[in-house]
Amino acid sequence: MFHFKRRTLWIIIYITIPLVIILNRLGPAPDTAVSETPAQRFSLDHLNLTCQAVVCQLPLSGAPHLQLSVSFNQMPVSQISVPDVLSLNIRQQGGFVIGTVTLVPSPGNVQVLLSFLQQWLPQPPVGWQLTGAIPEGVADMIAAQNGPFSGIGIVNEPEPVNGLATLEAPALGGEDQLAFLLWIEILKQRLAGYDVQAVWDHRRSTSYVVFNQTLSSDSFSPVKAEELEPVLAAYLQSAGQRERSAEQLHRYAVTAMIYKIPFEFFVNQPRRLSQVTVEAVDRMREFTLEQITQSAR
Repeated sequence: MFHFKRRTLWIIIYITIPLVIILNRLGPAPDTAVSETPAQRFSLDHLNLTCQAVVCQLPLSGAPHLQLSVSFNQMPVSQISVPDVLSLNIRQQGGFVIGTVTLVPSPGNVQVLLSFLQQWLPQPPVGWQLTGAIPEGVADMIAAQNGPFSGIGIVNEPEPVNGLATLEAPALGGEDQLAFLLWIEILKQRLAGYDVQAVWDHRRSTSYVVFNQTLSSDSFSPVKAEELEPVLAAYLQSAGQRERSAEQLHRYAVTAMIYKIPFEFFVNQPRRLSQVTVEAVDRMREFTLEQITQSAR
């Protein structure tokens, strides 16, 4: 991931965007990062994400900043400086290019934002996501940004999946997704003694887990209940903590749009986790075992 502040956006930078994990921390560069105190957290149980056409907004009362993400199909390559009042980062996710801008939402800064987007974007976005301190009327102003945009773009083609072993994940939001996540955690624990590292690659419409070593079928023995219990308990404990930062909630809103899942997908995580069975996790073990068996042929 790259962050930009008063820098020329060169094509070479965009082409070399690295892997980004959906749940990794995203945001401005360290020297411009929004510092969040414990008071700047928001309950998942008191949020209202609303969408009209391709514009979604999630107001967060008390948030000091406005975050806007635009999702589009081309990689922007225009040589244009990012204004001082904006902090921009770029990533690839779910087959899209995602540009996220953070700013203090004053009327002047909003006008700078709109002017910058007109110059930088190569095409109308697939979606706009507004979160945080959203001034009245800003969502309508964003919805009116249908072009013409004067930015230059090229076809977005993520680099090939690069790893000695890769496992394709089920679709985000599907019934197998959480069981797959839990199985990957169990597999990582089984491989811990071999110094095997795994990272997620979410740049394409299909997500992958990429390993730095080959995988042996010896690590794919059936999952036992006592093996699943501590992993599931850790997930449930994390999901049970209902407060999230403004940054996390913005990430959720963007992810919901990209994968066409409801925002409640994140709100209802504890309930969905509690329904995952050892049989479902073991089914995902068989699903991945079949993948490595086929790749070895």
